[in-house]
Amino acid sequence: MICQLWERPQIDIPCDGNHLFFSWKGKVFFSATRKGDFLDCHVAAKGKNKLLLREAINQFCQFAFSTYAWCEAVTACVKLKSVKNLCLNCGFVKVMDLNEYEVMMKWA
Repeated sequence: MICQLWERPQIDIPCDGNHLFFSWKGKVFFSATRKGDFLDCHVAAKGKNKLLLREAINQFCQFAFSTYAWCEAVTACVKLKSVKNLCLNCGFVKVMDLNEYEVMMKWA
Protein backbone atom coordinates (compact mmCIF):
# COMPACT_ATOMS: atom_id res chain seq x y z
CA MET A 1 0.00 0.00 0.00
CA ILE A 2 1.26 3.46 -0.95
CA CYS A 3 0.63 6.38 1.36
CA GLN A 4 1.65 10.01 1.09
CA LEU A 5 3.94 11.38 3.79
CA TRP A 6 3.70 14.96 4.98
CA GLU A 7 7.35 15.19 5.99
CA ARG A 8 10.56 14.06 4.33
CA PRO A 9 11.37 10.49 5.40
CA GLN A 10 14.53 9.86 7.40
CA ILE A 11 16.34 8.25 4.46
CA ASP A 12 18.70 9.68 1.87
CA ILE A 13 16.48 10.47 -1.12
CA PRO A 14 16.91 13.24 -3.71
CA CYS A 15 14.38 16.02 -3.47
CA ASP A 16 13.78 19.75 -3.48
CA GLY A 17 10.95 21.94 -2.22
CA ASN A 18 8.61 20.75 -4.98
CA HIS A 19 8.72 17.04 -4.13
CA LEU A 20 6.02 14.99 -2.47
CA PHE A 21 6.98 11.96 -0.41
CA PHE A 22 5.42 8.53 -0.35
CA SER A 23 5.95 5.31 1.56
CA TRP A 24 5.32 1.72 0.59
CA LYS A 25 4.66 -0.26 3.78
CA GLY A 26 7.14 2.00 5.62
CA LYS A 27 9.98 0.10 3.92
CA VAL A 28 10.45 1.77 0.53
CA PHE A 29 10.26 5.52 0.05
CA PHE A 30 9.62 7.71 -2.98
CA SER A 31 10.08 11.38 -3.73
CA ALA A 32 8.17 12.67 -6.74
CA THR A 33 7.53 15.91 -8.54
CA ARG A 34 5.30 16.78 -11.46
CA LYS A 35 7.04 17.63 -14.73
CA GLY A 36 4.24 18.46 -17.17
CA ASP A 37 2.23 15.27 -17.62
CA PHE A 38 4.97 13.11 -16.08
CA LEU A 39 5.78 12.20 -12.49
CA ASP A 40 9.56 12.32 -11.99
CA CYS A 41 10.53 9.97 -9.17
CA HIS A 42 13.34 8.78 -6.94
CA VAL A 43 13.22 5.68 -4.77
CA ALA A 44 15.14 4.65 -1.67
CA ALA A 45 15.32 1.63 0.62
CA LYS A 46 17.81 0.31 3.15
CA GLY A 47 19.22 -3.14 3.79
CA LYS A 48 16.92 -6.08 3.15
CA ASN A 49 14.15 -3.70 2.09
CA LYS A 50 16.00 -3.30 -1.22
CA LEU A 51 14.70 -6.77 -2.07
CA LEU A 52 11.21 -5.25 -2.11
CA LEU A 53 11.99 -2.54 -4.66
CA ARG A 54 10.42 -4.22 -7.70
CA GLU A 55 7.07 -4.80 -6.00
CA ALA A 56 7.09 -1.33 -4.45
CA ILE A 57 7.94 0.41 -7.73
CA ASN A 58 5.21 -1.43 -9.62
CA GLN A 59 2.64 -0.57 -6.97
CA PHE A 60 3.80 3.04 -6.87
CA CYS A 61 3.33 3.36 -10.64
CA GLN A 62 -0.17 1.87 -10.40
CA PHE A 63 -0.92 4.30 -7.58
CA ALA A 64 0.35 7.28 -9.61
CA PHE A 65 -1.65 6.36 -12.71
CA SER A 66 -4.87 5.80 -10.78
CA THR A 67 -4.48 8.81 -8.44
CA TYR A 68 -3.30 11.50 -10.84
CA ALA A 69 -5.47 11.67 -13.97
CA TRP A 70 -2.89 13.91 -15.64
CA CYS A 71 -0.05 11.39 -15.15
CA GLU A 72 0.88 9.86 -18.52
CA ALA A 73 4.15 8.32 -17.34
CA VAL A 74 6.50 7.85 -14.41
CA THR A 75 10.08 8.89 -15.17
CA ALA A 76 13.42 8.25 -13.52
CA CYS A 77 16.96 9.45 -14.27
CA VAL A 78 19.32 6.61 -13.46
CA LYS A 79 23.08 6.36 -13.32
CA LEU A 80 23.77 2.88 -11.98
CA LYS A 81 23.43 -0.17 -14.22
CA SER A 82 21.70 -2.10 -11.42
CA VAL A 83 19.04 0.61 -11.13
CA LYS A 84 18.58 0.67 -14.90
CA ASN A 85 18.08 -3.12 -14.86
CA LEU A 86 15.57 -2.77 -12.02
CA CYS A 87 13.65 -0.16 -14.03
CA LEU A 88 13.66 -2.40 -17.12
CA ASN A 89 12.34 -5.30 -15.01
CA CYS A 90 9.53 -3.02 -13.82
CA GLY A 91 8.43 -2.17 -17.37
CA PHE A 92 10.33 1.09 -17.89
CA VAL A 93 11.97 1.83 -21.22
CA LYS A 94 15.00 3.99 -21.91
CA VAL A 95 13.98 7.15 -23.75
CA MET A 96 17.23 9.12 -23.85
CA ASP A 97 20.65 9.86 -22.44
CA LEU A 98 21.07 13.02 -20.38
CA ASN A 99 24.68 13.78 -19.45
CA GLU A 100 25.82 10.77 -17.39
CA TYR A 101 22.22 9.61 -16.76
CA GLU A 102 19.75 7.49 -18.67
CA VAL A 103 16.13 8.67 -18.64
CA MET A 104 13.75 5.77 -18.06
CA MET A 105 9.98 5.98 -18.48
CA LYS A 106 6.99 3.78 -17.69
CA TRP A 107 3.81 4.74 -19.52
CA ALA A 108 0.33 4.57 -18.03
